[in-house]
Amino acid sequence: MLGRTKSEEAISELEKALNDSDEYVRGSAAYALGNIGSDQAISELEKAFK
Repeated sequence: MLGRTKSEEAISELEKALNDSDEYVRGSAAYALGNIGSDQAISELEKAFK
């Protein structure tokens, strides 16, 4: 749901979720960041996959 809102305010919480121990949570966070699609959201995704 956070990705659907395209809220820049959600990015920091989604960034934290990218490091969660649950793979479903990580995947959902990545999906949401991709949906937000801002430069900051994409940057967080790039950092997570390095």
